[in-house]
Amino acid sequence: MAIIIVLVVVSVLVWYLATPKVSTFRIEVQSDTSWMGAIGADGNTRSVEGFGTTAFRVQGTVASAVIQKNTEHGFLRVRIFRDGTLLASQETTAAYGVVSVSAT
Repeated sequence: MAIIIVLVVVSVLVWYLATPKVSTFRIEVQSDTSWMGAIGADGNTRSVEGFGTTAFRVQGTVASAVIQKNTEHGFLRVRIFRDGTLLASQETTAAYGVVSVSAT
């Protein structure tokens, strides 16, 4: 009987540790020009656009952003944070450049 209980406890523990945890991510878009694109988590995306620096919050297990500059000049940087920790960052200065970034 004790062996069965131990096996059940171990199975539950393995399942719990293997299950992805939903997190709140902060996606920060920094730019000195206008931009547009999509952000989201776990395949649930929404369109965004703006000028300058803006931050968004998404919840899920995998956060992602694909943002494009609307101009030939300037820079674009996209960073993803979880609990204040920088997980991913990418930037471009290319004309109409695109940044694609994701994090778990």
